[in-house]
Amino acid sequence: MPNLGMRSHRALGCSLHPVSTRNILRLPTAPVSTIKPSIARLLLSQEHRQHTSSYSRPSPKSLPRLVPEHLLESQRRGLYPAGTNNMDRLKYTLHPDIPSDVLSLWFNHISSPEHLILPPKEAIFKWFKADSDFDQTCASQFNSYLTTISSTRPTASELLSAISPSSPIDWLGLVLLLDQVSRNVFRGAEAKIVYEIFDPLAQEVVKRAVAAGVLEDPVIKYRLAYRVWFCMPFMHSESTELHEACVRMFEGALADVKSLVAGEEKVKGDVAECREYLKENLEEAEGYLETFLGFEKRHQVIIERFGRYPHRNQVLGRESTKEEEEYLRDGGETFGTG
Repeated sequence: MPNLGMRSHRALGCSLHPVSTRNILRLPTAPVSTIKPSIARLLLSQEHRQHTSSYSRPSPKSLPRLVPEHLLESQRRGLYPAGTNNMDRLKYTLHPDIPSDVLSLWFNHISSPEHLILPPKEAIFKWFKADSDFDQTCASQFNSYLTTISSTRPTASELLSAISPSSPIDWLGLVLLLDQVSRNVFRGAEAKIVYEIFDPLAQEVVKRAVAAGVLEDPVIKYRLAYRVWFCMPFMHSESTELHEACVRMFEGALADVKSLVAGEEKVKGDVAECREYLKENLEEAEGYLETFLGFEKRHQVIIERFGRYPHRNQVLGRESTKEEEEYLRDGGETFGTG
């Protein structure tokens, strides 16, 4: 399976990013701590399990790691001890291995480490095509967790406390759970729960990830198959400010790729591997990011025009304006949700 190094860009002694991701949202720089990564079992070689990564944790609090078996059994039966509140339910049900499980599923079809630096078209197609079997797999593995989140309605801080992401790709797994897997599980009329609960959570988690420096770690920064997923929650938002941030994120990714390839600084490890592959495939890498940027701008113009996505109105119980009705009637964008 892919070799996904977790070495810190600080440990490599390089500074190759002209556009700091922390400036995307104009958030303060968080303190950095070094921690041992918890990595998706099926995605990382034993060699890279020994590496560390530098970025700040979401909370200094003592975070739950293990759930007693009797509580797990109660959760499986839908029962909890008397007096259990919503946050206790959240912590009983969720656990730090969930992001790894999401990553194992989401990147299961990626057969080469180079394809994480720049995924081929067939890999991209699998993520975005309608696939009822994949939807069912997502539901069977993650519906119980998503249902708990939707019923307890935690804040981003509470959710991060329960999940406790301990590596950059753990953050990625959590973002994918909230922003992508939820869309595979809840379709049609059920999409309301995605728009009202999971999207705002995903957007807030991305803000925290940016502030914590997660996107500056080479394992995310120079692996485009990872990095673009941190942009998607902002693309799904109905906020003009977040769409502006989304554009900056894609533009920043493009700038980082060009700077890495053009740079003369001596680098090694993960960064060197990414530089070599991106240099050999620079045109494709730029096209990949420009395609996503163009897709974001197609979303952005709708928000700038209507202040919301008209195609969501029916599911959300919102009354459409005459202009929105005309827009949809004339074939306006629905992005596959129709």
